[in-house]
Amino acid sequence: MPPVGLANEITLEKEKRVYRLLPAEPAKAVPAEPPRPTESSGEGRELLQLKSENRFEPLLDVVEAATLLRMHPRTLREKARKRLVPAIQVGRRWRFRASTLNSWLERLPG
Repeated sequence: MPPVGLANEITLEKEKRVYRLLPAEPAKAVPAEPPRPTESSGEGRELLQLKSENRFEPLLDVVEAATLLRMHPRTLREKARKRLVPAIQVGRRWRFRASTLNSWLERLPG
């Protein structure tokens, strides 16, 4: 067990370092929500439009998309490679948008 010095210092023999424990800082009050721009200001509308455009749908990996489509992940990967299923290749991995898969399923005959 490493020797302990004063109540606010800990010394470790292996590293030959002294660690001083600092008192905890009081928590700062964080506002619940940042102020929203009003529509009367000119930049308010633009800011609201930019926020809505920056949202993007999370991408599904092969296992998640295969679970939604109820098929084996290897089959889905082959269909994505042949461009039979709408997919995006990021590096060596295939990603899928749930909304794109849903619209693709609606267009299929049957």
